[in-house]
Amino acid sequence: MAKSNTWTKEANRGRGGSGNMQQSKGEVTKRKDDVMSIEARAINVGEFAKARSAEINTLMKKVNVFKGGTGRRRSHQQLPRHMRRRASSHNVKRLPRRLRDQFAQEKDKVEAPQKDEAKARPKRSRRHRRRHSNLRQEFERRQRQHAWLETHLWHAKRFKMADLWGMRIPVQPSDKSARATYRAVAKHCLIQDISYHGVIEVKGPQDSVLEALSHLTSQQTGLTFGSKVYISGSHHGELTLYRKDKYPHSALCPVDFLWRALPSEEQEKQESRVERHLWIWVHPACYDTVLTEITDVCGQDTGIAVRGLKDDLVRFRLRGPLSHPILLDALQAADVVSMPTDSSDETWWEKFYSKAENAQSHQEQQSTWQKLQAVQSSSELNPRCVMALTVRDPRILIPQKRTKVMVDPAKVKVPPSSSTSSSSFNCLSPLWDADVREAVKTTQVVQHLLNQERSKLLVPGTEPNLGRQESRIPVLLLHNPGVKGQGSRQGIMGYGTGWDVVLPGGWAMGFWIALIYRGARAGGVRESRSCSLQQGLPHFPEDSIDTEAGKAQAEMQRKEMERIQGRKPPAKRPNYAKLGIPSPFNLEWVKLVDDWRKEIENKQTNEHSNADSSVVVVRDHVKLQSLNAVMNHADRMAKNVKGRKELMERYKAEVVAVSGKGKSHKRCASGSEMELTSLKKLKTGDAEDVGSKELKPETDSLEQAAPSRCDTSSEDTDPLASVGLADPYMYVCVQLSLINKGAPGPNSVICLPSAADLTQLENNPHYGGPMEPVHKEYVLPRKPKKNNTKSADDEKTDETKGKIITDKLGVPNLEDINLVKFCARKVIGYLTNGVHALSTGKGYGVGYCCVLGLRELVRGKLKDRPAVVLVRDTKSLQYRFASINVQV
Repeated sequence: MAKSNTWTKEANRGRGGSGNMQQSKGEVTKRKDDVMSIEARAINVGEFAKARSAEINTLMKKVNVFKGGTGRRRSHQQLPRHMRRRASSHNVKRLPRRLRDQFAQEKDKVEAPQKDEAKARPKRSRRHRRRHSNLRQEFERRQRQHAWLETHLWHAKRFKMADLWGMRIPVQPSDKSARATYRAVAKHCLIQDISYHGVIEVKGPQDSVLEALSHLTSQQTGLTFGSKVYISGSHHGELTLYRKDKYPHSALCPVDFLWRALPSEEQEKQESRVERHLWIWVHPACYDTVLTEITDVCGQDTGIAVRGLKDDLVRFRLRGPLSHPILLDALQAADVVSMPTDSSDETWWEKFYSKAENAQSHQEQQSTWQKLQAVQSSSELNPRCVMALTVRDPRILIPQKRTKVMVDPAKVKVPPSSSTSSSSFNCLSPLWDADVREAVKTTQVVQHLLNQERSKLLVPGTEPNLGRQESRIPVLLLHNPGVKGQGSRQGIMGYGTGWDVVLPGGWAMGFWIALIYRGARAGGVRESRSCSLQQGLPHFPEDSIDTEAGKAQAEMQRKEMERIQGRKPPAKRPNYAKLGIPSPFNLEWVKLVDDWRKEIENKQTNEHSNADSSVVVVRDHVKLQSLNAVMNHADRMAKNVKGRKELMERYKAEVVAVSGKGKSHKRCASGSEMELTSLKKLKTGDAEDVGSKELKPETDSLEQAAPSRCDTSSEDTDPLASVGLADPYMYVCVQLSLINKGAPGPNSVICLPSAADLTQLENNPHYGGPMEPVHKEYVLPRKPKKNNTKSADDEKTDETKGKIITDKLGVPNLEDINLVKFCARKVIGYLTNGVHALSTGKGYGVGYCCVLGLRELVRGKLKDRPAVVLVRDTKSLQYRFASINVQV
């Protein structure tokens, strides 16, 4: 057709002229022969189909497959357009019944991938998956990467879990529980499963063990493993471990330890010949490191055996005044005097208590436990005492409904001295024997049999009598003293007191449910840190800046904070450089000391230099007590002053005596008028504040203060020379309590107050504090606009010209700044954690200050006054005054 049409057009064109009519037949024939040589205007269908026959064949096969192999259209294509639904590809019931089988065949052939025989099997029923053996296999598979606690399933339904330190650990309850946690510790009971703390057992001659472990400790930090109060086994202790002979550098972590009490027959032997057992509880963040260090110092030829008991023991921590009555109600001493009918059927407890000394120890423990009924709270007991007991199965004694155990006033009385004595019999426990722990775990009565026995009872709620089949469980109770007073530590008297319960493995859920049903409130890692902060204690590993675990935790927190900050839109991100916060996410401890050394070297060039430039935390008790006395020597004066108002009136009277001016006398005579006048002046801008004059960086040095108020010691003399802190890279753990309002947060800066700040606070005790000027020279980077062509004149008027551009998170380059002088007040340290303390109603924080900064603080503080510092949060320009105490 293409050829005929072409010649027809040529013929029609030829009819218009006579020349074309006279065209010869030869020329026409020649054009017919050359038709294939001219430019093609159409394709040869035959040759084209022949060349692509393979492709057409493949296409037809695919079309046939898509039609279900029958040559028909697909099931969706057979529907009218008004019935076609996108959801029908996921749910076959959206199609008519007549097309469902065809759709299933199409789905198996085209959409579903080729499955092997194992995956093609249908999904097992829920009944099959919930069988005990199948559940156990599934749980073991899920624990290959992160180990579980025995109470994991209970926590997973009620807590937010996290993968920490190689374990799946409960972090915090799913409900809001910040204040509820404080109330539980202050008035009720808080329970935590701290079984993730691994146990290391050291067994060998006493002298050899003490000699080996002395390489990891120092007597300057306090009582060690060889202290007389601990080595008898009647008390448990805690200390900080270091790498071998590296004190005070290379700190590892704080640990808890307990010696096994000796029977009377072994106490008569020489100490060098007695084989002792020592348990050391280590945080999982550094468990492997500590185990390696202990193994290395014990060596091969010392006769000391070291092994890990990571899964053999369970440990619960109960805090609060009701922890004692809850344990008295849940733990009942078991009967261990029955004799077996057959020697082959002898249980572990019958075999252990067949000895007269062991039976006597159980009777004395049972008698002591009964006497403790007269104790209202565990804070009345001997601090860190140890109590051993063999108790009944708590699942039998569990109440029918969840209740709350309270203190019985009828039983409370002054306890006799014998109830709190640390007798050696009270500490003897079969829990130290590995065979006993295994027997207690394997002979546990299954829950199914207990339920069957309960179903046979005529009166519901009564205790089933299992006789000798009832399990006997040895437990250890370790006392925690909590806050002893309101001196240097934060919190109310006895806050945080309670017991630690050590159980054999396999019994966690039985005791956990029994304690929960008696009114204990469960908590996680967040609650543990909150309790430590309310007590005024650093929490490991977040507050340990000189340990590897603390550095790893700080790095993890930095990444998390940067991730949260990066997810916010740019308009909602605070510009930390403008706020005067150079390092909001990570704390540069080494750089802060380096900048302080640069500041001091202008005046003194004989400063001590540390070659490795590593941070060292001072833990020497003598040095810390001396430093605390130097900084707060006015505590003796204020000890007998009762109440905040009386203390303020005394300060005002002393101000009048020093100044001797009528104006000052008038201001100090009326505190309320003074406060109102100050507030009015602050509102109108007439107050003599430090906003414009004093907040220039270091324009007012500490030497400019009045000599009648400030210390007159010279700069050349070291006020901390008597303390003995020579290493400039030393940091001191401090506790800050805000004087007025405000609550600091983590990573807040600790600064030195100027002389004008101290004078203003002295004149006005309600003075809120100075303000940090906005650092307008720092701006955030801006994205270039599309198709933005600027001329040279436009570039000169650019807003970022002459500015310092930060990164996208608002953090400046730390290499170009001085951390000490970056703020309007000199920075001497940082807070690792801060909170509004519910026990005192004030802001409170725990942090670290460098020694070089503390020297300047002592030089510039007022005479006969405790040291005062300034604290500023990372998202605020407001400085707050805070009293400072050294953590001893």
